[in-house]
Amino acid sequence: MNRTWEQDKKEPEFYSGAIYQLEVHDVIYTSSSYNLELWDPNDSGRFAPDIGQRYLMFMLENEDGSLSVDYCGNSGLLSEREGLVPKIRSLMHERRNLDSQPGR
Repeated sequence: MNRTWEQDKKEPEFYSGAIYQLEVHDVIYTSSSYNLELWDPNDSGRFAPDIGQRYLMFMLENEDGSLSVDYCGNSGLLSEREGLVPKIRSLMHERRNLDSQPGR
C-alpha cells in the first residue's frame, strides 16, 4: 500500500485527503480489480489505513468514480474482523442464488 497526500485546491496549505494504492488479496463481491486506488478524505469520516496492514473494506463508489471505504463499523483491520468473512461469503452466495432464480 502506498499513500499520496492531495493538497486542497481552495486552501493549498491544507490536505484534502490521501490516495492509497491498494493491493487486493481477496474479493468477496463485485470488483474484479486486484489493484485499486482508494480516496480517503481528510475529514471526520476518513478511514486512514495503516501502511503494511491488511483490511476488510466495504467500498463505495463516489460521484467522480473514485472509491472510498464505507466506514460502517464493519470495515477495519482484517485480524479484528476475520469472523465476518465466512458470514459475508454465505450471504453473497445466498444472494447470487436468489438473483439467479427465474422471475427475479
